[in-house]
Amino acid sequence: MNQNNIDNEIKYFDINELEDYIVCPAKAVINKIHSNRPIKEHIREGMRYGLNDLTIRSLDKTSIDTKQIHRVVSVIFKNLDYKDRDKDISNLIVLYENLNKMLLEHEYTITGSVMPFELSYNGIILKSSIDLVVKDVKRNLKYPVIVDFSKTKYEPFYNPIVYRCQTVADHLQIGGTNTEVVVMSIASGKRWFFEKTKYKNLLNASIKETLECMDLDLYPARMSWICAGCAYRGICHKLIKL
Repeated sequence: MNQNNIDNEIKYFDINELEDYIVCPAKAVINKIHSNRPIKEHIREGMRYGLNDLTIRSLDKTSIDTKQIHRVVSVIFKNLDYKDRDKDISNLIVLYENLNKMLLEHEYTITGSVMPFELSYNGIILKSSIDLVVKDVKRNLKYPVIVDFSKTKYEPFYNPIVYRCQTVADHLQIGGTNTEVVVMSIASGKRWFFEKTKYKNLLNASIKETLECMDLDLYPARMSWICAGCAYRGICHKLIKL
């Protein structure tokens, strides 16, 4: 069997797809294959690319240049034209500036930018990443950091970002160490630590089960409170051509 055939048999999924599926399987498949994605989804995707750009240009610094923030935001919204564009631009600038404030507040120096990696869960490959690495100047410690853009006031236990954190913990194999994964929830301005021992093996098992469902193309629709704020609101309950 040649390498191309092997690659074709291996299933790959992205951490963003996994997080979408955790929140709503219907949204995950629609977001993946729909030909006309909502503006909100384009912005959400651009936010992480923008973060990567900013951290790469801020290595060995304690803050991010405000001019760079405005440049990145203008690139994200460059080809988008809609009613609330100016409002959303201002909101995203505030989010990135909140990250800046948190870096200064906790006296962090950016020592590493985005670090992509791949993990195998029961033979299914999941692509994930560390958003940045910081050094705590006071304690002379380094932390892998995940940036949480969500504006929903989740308790950490219910926040889908913990799945991203779990992939980092699995990748770095820090289960039995004192290395911490830092989460910066920049909408609220709060920093918290991923409690890697709190969930024992539940998150890891959940990731495996979820990926297997995605591999089998099991995408049930979910009707709940999350539907009200969904960019695809109602589309999963209609007979449409995707």
